[in-house]
Amino acid sequence: MSMRLQSLIIALAGIVGSEAFAGTPPNFQQEIRPILSEYCFQCHGFDEKARQGKLRLDQYEGATQPAESGAAAVVPGQADNSELMRRVTTTDHSLRMPPLETDKKLSPAQIEKLRQWIDGGAEYTRHWAFEKPVKLPAPKVRRAEWPRNQIDRYVLGRLESGGSSPTAEVSPERLLRRVSLDLIGRPPTPEELDHFLKARETDPEAAYQAEVDRLLNSPHYGE
Repeated sequence: MSMRLQSLIIALAGIVGSEAFAGTPPNFQQEIRPILSEYCFQCHGFDEKARQGKLRLDQYEGATQPAESGAAAVVPGQADNSELMRRVTTTDHSLRMPPLETDKKLSPAQIEKLRQWIDGGAEYTRHWAFEKPVKLPAPKVRRAEWPRNQIDRYVLGRLESGGSSPTAEVSPERLLRRVSLDLIGRPPTPEELDHFLKARETDPEAAYQAEVDRLLNSPHYGE
């Protein structure tokens, strides 16, 4: 497996569960809904019989309209004016949410995510399976010379957002050894290595793709 492919797997795994790039509001389904579900929905969710204060936080309409107190829990774009933020940050135990008797308290990181989400517009989204796919522009990166394709831009964008940089590309000998071990469970023979190095003199990328195809077509593939 090439270093770029390894970096891609690691980077995409990180993107799936978190903010892909700095400055992006937290994703409702992945980052905000789990917080509300854990700390709020028991009293302010879809169950009308258990709902307190006529406040429903699992829907945009319910969260943004005035509750029984007259205040709106969520004021999109204005976290400081949102009753939800006031209640989860107050030191007054009679007002704090979740109630003191539940033994639950949001962490500073969770509170900050709620703040970022509200300031970012408090967008409520459905589960991704029900949303129409939207093509997003590839992220801007500082090392514009590094990406060879659009996928590389996402990998590099993720690395740069975390303050990291790509590792140096491995030697052709080690690259062939890795992909051979990954696909057929044994290192390349001296003859296979010589053939690969000679083919690289003309077109390194095509030579690598040819080796991958050879290994995938090998009767030893997957051993």
